[in-house]
Amino acid sequence: MAINKDALPVSYAQPGLTINWGSILSGLVFILALGWLLFTLGSAIGMSIADVHNLHDSDVSSKTAALGTAATVWILATVVATYFLGGFLAGKVSGRTDKSTGLLHGVVLWSCTIIIGIIFSAIGVSGIMNAAAGAAKSVTSTGAQAVSMMAGDHMTAGHKDIGSSQLAA
Repeated sequence: MAINKDALPVSYAQPGLTINWGSILSGLVFILALGWLLFTLGSAIGMSIADVHNLHDSDVSSKTAALGTAATVWILATVVATYFLGGFLAGKVSGRTDKSTGLLHGVVLWSCTIIIGIIFSAIGVSGIMNAAAGAAKSVTSTGAQAVSMMAGDHMTAGHKDIGSSQLAA
């Protein structure tokens, strides 16, 4: 059965800039996978460089400053590389050959990953706050129980020590 292209609505014709959400999803998966791989590699390198057995008091601050700087540079380089390669992949997989559509896919991918990162951060902060509130509640209830037990033991211990010989004196 032949399809009459003139009978299709204008929205199906797609003559201008269109977004292929499959390529956005593939770029997102690529960014997450490559990012975790490079962050894990950076952590392994950082842990192998940090030698905690031979640290002296005067040497600690310089080594921690150097490790902090190296970690910051590594994270920034990882983020830039993964976002660039993910956007490049999304543009190539989109099926269009013009540069403006590839750029559009890269920008949409960047925007989606930033929004997903903000959502994950909010969920993580919320989880951390809930865990901290639960821990504080547990500590306060345990402390209150300990105080009440100590107060109860002190009051009963005071009554046991008073004997008839002490009352007569």
